[in-house]
Amino acid sequence: MTPTCPTDMPLTLSPSTMSTLIPPTSALHRWAEEMRSVSACQHRADEVDWQLQGHAVLLECQLMEEVPTLLDQVAAISGMPLRVFSPVEVVEDFLSWIGELPANEPALVYLMPGSWMDPTTPGGELELLTDSVSACTDAFLRALQKVIEGLGTRPVVLITAARSFEQLNPCLRQVGYFDRRIRVPDGSAQALVSDFLHELGHGLADESLLGKPDRLGALLRAVLPDRRRRNLTVLALKRLSRREQRPIRFADVVQMATQGTTEDDPVPTDDHARYRTAVHEAGHALVSHLDSSAMSAPTMCTAIKSRDCHGQVVASFEAIETRGDDLTVGHIRHKIRVQLAGRAAEMLVLGVAATSATGSSSDLYEATCLAMHMVADWGISPDFDSNDSQAANLAVVINGCNPAENPRLVRMARQILQTEFKRTTEILCKHRTYLDRIVQALCQQDVLTQEDFDRLWAECSSSHTRGIVDRECTDKALG
Repeated sequence: MTPTCPTDMPLTLSPSTMSTLIPPTSALHRWAEEMRSVSACQHRADEVDWQLQGHAVLLECQLMEEVPTLLDQVAAISGMPLRVFSPVEVVEDFLSWIGELPANEPALVYLMPGSWMDPTTPGGELELLTDSVSACTDAFLRALQKVIEGLGTRPVVLITAARSFEQLNPCLRQVGYFDRRIRVPDGSAQALVSDFLHELGHGLADESLLGKPDRLGALLRAVLPDRRRRNLTVLALKRLSRREQRPIRFADVVQMATQGTTEDDPVPTDDHARYRTAVHEAGHALVSHLDSSAMSAPTMCTAIKSRDCHGQVVASFEAIETRGDDLTVGHIRHKIRVQLAGRAAEMLVLGVAATSATGSSSDLYEATCLAMHMVADWGISPDFDSNDSQAANLAVVINGCNPAENPRLVRMARQILQTEFKRTTEILCKHRTYLDRIVQALCQQDVLTQEDFDRLWAECSSSHTRGIVDRECTDKALG
């Protein structure tokens, strides 16, 4: 039972299970239902039934750590027990175990991915093997093929997983072996939120978490995409709630997501370095806000250095540019401007000489990649102001980049970056008061949330309006 007050809260996490079942419309659910149906009619099932069902299944999944949790649910739906073998156990114990398994005993068998999958072609998570180990694993693959061939009408399904089917040796990717492939979609933001709040306990979450689940989902996907870090964060949040006798706020999640869960003593801060970081992140935040299609303030922003970065901005979950793959040229240009805004803000506020030499390297890399995609892959001309000029770059690069084309493509990408940097600087100059207010706020508090940006923007807009009215009154009085 979920505790209703911080004093009753447990300090241990529940088992790592999703709070919602696999969607009934998903391929995983259909597969589990099929296995339940076939195993229920086991006495009438023949080899054709099992050939169509598949005795060996490959799951394609980008978040590999989620596979065991998903298979727990598949086992529950299918009514078949699940046995899991680690990569080492696959080679050392699986063959003997399957040989001793009673003929009519149902089983789902998860062979965790590892070097046994393909000893000859290292890639992805597979390790480079010595010749002796390769020979041993080749022998295992042949033995595994014989096991699958001999399953016949036995109610046994072997499962493995990979980010790509190419990680599995081709000898196992043919009819009669791992001949069924199911793709596991990436977890949605809604699923991440549901899982996170389930682990935290709804009695420990305040309205800032419960009232805007889309915002929380955007943060989790951007900063805590893997379950290991999410669970560590949940446990640290529970400790925080007990220590301070209060529910958990969105700002608490933001702070731990960006700074980690380590408990340490305060360290002396370099005010100059923090100010420069604040200027940089304020530039990203302002352009992300005012240049976005929906004029949506960022989900969060921090100028505090963490293990992974010096500062961070997470764009609003409401902004079109953060959702979907069908983006327009205008959306892509916005994304480039956001990447360039940190460098532009530093140059505007601090001056060229005081601008960080290395602080924008990752931003510039992302902006350059987008610009190169525009000219090389999407046939977009860098001259955005003329419809006629858009016909000048309609040919795209095919089968890799042609060395003879490199100078032209780089020149066009640089032209796009130059145009967008100029536009970015204009946006920052136009809204200099808002930029300065963001910088000041980042120097005073660790994290700014969407509510903070909305308040700062409202104050700046109100002040700007009052200034216009005052000038008009003065003009009338003088006139």
